[in-house]
Amino acid sequence: DGAEVPAADGSALPFCEAILDAGICEQSAPRKAGRIVELQRVSEPSSGQWIECIPSGGDDLVVDYRLDYGSGSPLPSQSWAVEVTPELFLREIAAARTFVMAAEVEALQAAGYGRHLTRRELVVFEADGSIQENELRWANEPVRHKILDCIGDLALGGVSFSGRVVACRSGHKLNHVMARVLSTIVNTEPGNTVTAASRAA
Repeated sequence: DGAEVPAADGSALPFCEAILDAGICEQSAPRKAGRIVELQRVSEPSSGQWIECIPSGGDDLVVDYRLDYGSGSPLPSQSWAVEVTPELFLREIAAARTFVMAAEVEALQAAGYGRHLTRRELVVFEADGSIQENELRWANEPVRHKILDCIGDLALGGVSFSGRVVACRSGHKLNHVMARVLSTIVNTEPGNTVTAASRAA
């Protein structure tokens, strides 16, 4: 009954499975699609967070994420780059669960988030880097989840695009800024820069 979307298991997989079970219907409106033709970058210098969208020269979408919270973090740095396809998304990304540091849990639950969840439903990193009452699905599950976040956040711009996304420590806020950039600066033909709304594909 709260304002949160159901957490399920902390990943996107239950939602993907529900959509596939329900079936996908063709819509009457064409999908907006395009290609990144010049570097787009947004950053938060004070925190060292940034995200870039880079031309790839093809029709693929590659997401490259660098997760690094610094030497004092219980979560070691991780990086992963992957060419995103529907099949790979379901197999290697969708099941990656959200995670949190033990020091943050109490504050989040006090603010009304995840009050019904325990460490069995959450991936919680303790101060020493251990995980209690749970285990990772992949050794690099955290960075996979950050890639999942990037894909979902950028999709909110309403444009399907090709290119290479490179992000370092970016979160939802910065990803959303990039989504707004991509919703207005997208190219659908090589060498021809147009706005996303001017071409449907």
